[in-house]
Amino acid sequence: MQHNPIEKEILIVKNITREGPGLLEDIIKEHGIKYTVVDLSQEQKKQYLENCGAVIILGGPDSANDGNPKMKNELALIRNILEANIPYLGICLGLQTFVKAAGGQVVKCQTKEVGFRDQNGTYFTVELTEEGQRDARVRKSDHSVNGFQRHGETGRVTENRKG
Repeated sequence: MQHNPIEKEILIVKNITREGPGLLEDIIKEHGIKYTVVDLSQEQKKQYLENCGAVIILGGPDSANDGNPKMKNELALIRNILEANIPYLGICLGLQTFVKAAGGQVVKCQTKEVGFRDQNGTYFTVELTEEGQRDARVRKSDHSVNGFQRHGETGRVTENRKG
């Protein structure tokens, strides 16, 4: 079943209260798209996917490997999203939980990504598309933006996964 996020609501899932959708929320509002923000760290309970056209799950301090009720509920939610074939964007922990829910593994990074620079002193950067270069919110004359990283784990998808 295909979903159109413009016709239905976007569900934004926060993994921790203090980390919100930021610029994503600005863009969604700018385009007049309906959305709901839920905070899993506050144990909100409701039917999340009822009127959902797309899902964005944000980052947080947890590990997708945590066995606590919050993480078990989040992984179950993502499995439901996968079964319903709802478009999904996972950011940081949101991507790691997606990998785990889809049958992949979340493992420790060989080299932790913490701060603005890697172990060699090189800035972590995001390369901008042509459209990104024109976006007033970026306000950069070059073609990249430095970004802060804080990752101790990464996802690994298994090659021969059945399902």
